Amino acid sequence: MAVLAILPHWRAIAPAPGTTYSTAIGQQRSVNLPDGTTVTLDTQSSLVVRYDAHERSVDLLRGRAQFSVRANPQRPFVVHVGNGTITDVGTVFQVRTDKDCTGITLIEGELDIAASAPDHATERVSLHSGKQLWFDRSGHISPVQPADLQAAEGWTEGKLFVHDWKLPDLLAEMNRYNRTQVSIGDPALDAIRISGVFDSHDPHTMLQLLQRGWPIRARADGSHHVVLLNAARNQRAARPQKL
Repeated sequence: MAVLAILPHWRAIAPAPGTTYSTAIGQQRSVNLPDGTTVTLDTQSSLVVRYDAHERSVDLLRGRAQFSVRANPQRPFVVHVGNGTITDVGTVFQVRTDKDCTGITLIEGELDIAASAPDHATERVSLHSGKQLWFDRSGHISPVQPADLQAAEGWTEGKLFVHDWKLPDLLAEMNRYNRTQVSIGDPALDAIRISGVFDSHDPHTMLQLLQRGWPIRARADGSHHVVLLNAARNQRAARPQKL
């Protein structure tokens, strides 16, 4: 059982110094903590671990992490992220913090979530295995939704399981992992829907697959930038461009 409470940004007591773990672009990292808990950091992620005799505390500063928590009800495992706090005693869950909101995906176990509304009323939601939700900076909690567990677990193995994603969403996710950045040069491509499995660290293979399966032509624009164009507008796009 875990509890998430939406709290103010400040804390009454300054946090003690801790150990920082970070990943660069394209890097993923697994960390074994002293209590047997395992943390997997996604690309461009950072967190600080602070353990004492009473609490196991983690501050997720940016990015995404998966926590496989060793159960210990007498010494709760607490993740602070943005304006939220997740208190856990032994589950497997993921937390992703973006610009305006934080997402929680529960793989195993159960979470009790409490959020403070603008009028200071408390909203409570129970999250069970295979479910996910988001909360924003105002403390609003989204409806509970089924989680795509294949996609949730796939990123820990370097795979993106894509089910009917818009092309811009696929590119945004791939760009998080790679120095080579891919953008869309024709708005007509924004509506293309993509399904498939992609290696998150291999944008070149993704580009070849996109050119074979959809009316897309990839054009290199510098050493680390590729622009996607509408192949239907250019007869020269009969074959995929080798990048």
